[in-house]
Amino acid sequence: MSLDDRQKRLASALDRGSSVAILCGTAYWLAVSGREVYRGPVPLADVALERLKTLNEIQIILTSQLKSEMEGGPAAYPTEALVAALFERAVMGDCVSSLTWAVERAVSATADEGPPS
Repeated sequence: MSLDDRQKRLASALDRGSSVAILCGTAYWLAVSGREVYRGPVPLADVALERLKTLNEIQIILTSQLKSEMEGGPAAYPTEALVAALFERAVMGDCVSSLTWAVERAVSATADEGPPS
């Protein structure tokens, strides 16, 4: 699936009205994905740190949007800008597979697979 297709899938899911559940689920599954950095064989410290920083920055974007929606105010980002910001950060930090995995888990509400390595 292309990056553009992944972005369209997330935007479509968010526009269908279940954005709070998707934002919460994606933030949760990203946190689970981040555990892989410190489980098993220890990766290079710089690589692990950059991965965790990227996942944290993505979670900040997600929770900012979630906070805005739960407070009933205007969204922190319009849908297209939110999706673009998430994937832009994921591309910069080489975490597109983790973001995609987390979004898929949140959208499908299944968790029968482990996070990508």
